[in-house]
Amino acid sequence: MIKAGFSLELPNKNSITPLHIMSMLNLDHVPNQLLKELSEAIFQHIENIDTIINDNGEAIVDSFLALDGDLSKRIIEKSKSSLYAFFKENADIFSPSKNPESTYIAISHGNGFWSTGVEAWSRLVSKKYPEVKFYIVTLEMIDKGGEEFIRQFDGWINPGAGDSYPKDKKEFTKQHWEQSLDTEQIYQKVLEKTLEFKIPIMGICAGAQNLILP
Repeated sequence: MIKAGFSLELPNKNSITPLHIMSMLNLDHVPNQLLKELSEAIFQHIENIDTIINDNGEAIVDSFLALDGDLSKRIIEKSKSSLYAFFKENADIFSPSKNPESTYIAISHGNGFWSTGVEAWSRLVSKKYPEVKFYIVTLEMIDKGGEEFIRQFDGWINPGAGDSYPKDKKEFTKQHWEQSLDTEQIYQKVLEKTLEFKIPIMGICAGAQNLILP
């Protein structure tokens, strides 16, 4: 389809583009060489991979990011979305040019940075409202940038993830719980600092549970 000149970005009436082939493949049964050839063909025919978004917010880029480390790095470099700004090579830990008319929202993340959850939703929001910019943030970024890094955001989202809650207790407090997951550590650190700096924060699933732990 790509060699025949089909548009990679123009969807049909069902919001399907040729790039959806990647998300439809059972990657466990597709030879790596075929995946490599397909991804190379795509890279040669698309300028902004972030533009491929379904009506429901799912971005095809997520299917590529999950393939392998080298391809993930190449996609992040090619991406023009603010989501991956801090992951790019030689990136500054601080936003290079903060526009007072824009809204900057951080998304906590601990285990990789590809999913079809809040990250895909944020692409859809940014596509409709370009002045709203989302950034994926890890614990390492917060430790490196400190309070100044946190202060540059206007809002924060702690999305869903796993948990390491005590299994032998019906009720527990933070004093009885040692956060063993990266996501839990960033949730707790972010919660403390966003409250201190009066930055609005929203929790989803496990992110919401961390908001109410006594």
